Amino acid sequence: MPDGESNRNDAVSQPSIDPFDPDAVGLQSPAIIGMAAEDLSEPTAGSGSEEEQRAKVEGLAVDLGHVLVDFDWTEVCCGFLLKNPALTRDDVGIAMAELSKLGWEHGRVKTAEFLAELNRLLKLTLSLEEFRAIWNNTFRENVQMADLLQALRRQKLPIWAISNTNEEHWLHLQSNYNIARHFDGRILSYEVGCSKPGSEILKILCERSGFKPANTLFVDDLLPNIEASRMFGFQVFRYSSAIDELKSKLATCGFVV
Repeated sequence: MPDGESNRNDAVSQPSIDPFDPDAVGLQSPAIIGMAAEDLSEPTAGSGSEEEQRAKVEGLAVDLGHVLVDFDWTEVCCGFLLKNPALTRDDVGIAMAELSKLGWEHGRVKTAEFLAELNRLLKLTLSLEEFRAIWNNTFRENVQMADLLQALRRQKLPIWAISNTNEEHWLHLQSNYNIARHFDGRILSYEVGCSKPGSEILKILCERSGFKPANTLFVDDLLPNIEASRMFGFQVFRYSSAIDELKSKLATCGFVV
């Protein structure tokens, strides 16, 4: 079997690695900003202090990746391997670690600069369109979450997106799914120059939305982001593809959907 074919099969046979999960072993992109997770205990979804539980929810802050949209990073990895059969999975992981230093998801470089460095590191000659076809290929909208957000909008609950992302992912999602329709506003890491789980992006969310943390439910799939938002004063819910659990939490806040 040719080496290139073996590399591609290895990538396909590996379990899907979640680039947005700081606890995942292996590739840590395209959440290009590398954040090492602290050793934190698992919180109960939506749990908090007694005072937090009593506070009325008047706003909702929602993550994008693995909440409103899903994707498969293993397929993205395979796309790069197919373009250069000499590459290994480790080569892609090392390249992504180097690319993280550019600060693309903090808006410090544009896509053209990111792509040029990716091509250099992986010894590729991808055009912008070829890069987009690989980078954005696996996104799909979580229809149940989309329906839930629309139901909440009909109940006049203010909803803001807060996401660590890059311009290519946002533009693709907006072009293909019009995800902005779900939100009253958005806080995107590449637009504001900071990211979760840092406190600065949470401050920006509150300043721009007018949300008071104690009266806001923060929904995310990653434990470090949940813990950081809880410490900031938000009510929290860690989403894990269980839409009924989120609906139950919202029902306790007075929103039956």
